[in-house]
Amino acid sequence: MLEELLKYYKINLSTYALVFKYMPFLNALVSFLLILFVISGYILIIIVPLSFFIPSYVKMSAIFFGGILILSILVVSIFNGKAKKILKNHYSIQVKKGGWRTDQFENMQRQFLTEYLKSKGLYSKEKLDLLIKILEKEIARSKSPTFLAPGAFLALFIPVWSQYAIFFFKAFDSTRLNESTSVFVTFTLVALFISVCIGTFKAMFSLVEDFLMIEINIKKRFLEKIEDALLFYNDTFIDLQFVLNRSN
Repeated sequence: MLEELLKYYKINLSTYALVFKYMPFLNALVSFLLILFVISGYILIIIVPLSFFIPSYVKMSAIFFGGILILSILVVSIFNGKAKKILKNHYSIQVKKGGWRTDQFENMQRQFLTEYLKSKGLYSKEKLDLLIKILEKEIARSKSPTFLAPGAFLALFIPVWSQYAIFFFKAFDSTRLNESTSVFVTFTLVALFISVCIGTFKAMFSLVEDFLMIEINIKKRFLEKIEDALLFYNDTFIDLQFVLNRSN
């Protein structure tokens, strides 16, 4: 039964089915650029320590990363405009400012899902709760592709970076105050840069997952919609109880 629900969601209710399929080239281009952006960012962070020895490598990587970032922003902007037109032409949803994914679009997805669940006799609090538990177990058993696991990268990178920093600072004579201060400031800025990149990548991973039709991503998105449906069901039930109590 779960496979049937996931298949229906993927073919009829997923973001790809409702929007992305109407612009396959832009969808593929954005997916490629976002993945390239993440990879180039990782490469730049890894080789930052080499800036004191091989600055040309770091410079080329930074230029490449910056170019991919600018190109990604441009293409995503075009993609966003195209998505707005699709919402207007296919679903009569008008989006004037900001991103294309609005509350109206989310409500439309929930309404479609609710109607389908009702047709299957699954729209009740108990059955929605059960679906959520089953999906959570399925997701826990699944594994994301390694390039979508930033935690693994950090676990490997941070110890290496720490050892490098210790070795580098020991190489300086403590009496050379100005040089040591410069190194300290440089390392602080690099650490800040890495922190910003990590935060950016975490946000980007969520966006990348929307474009990649990987099984675990489909399950995650479907789980979010079921949880949303349950929340709306509870809100509707509470409102109904309030009306009945007032009438009595």
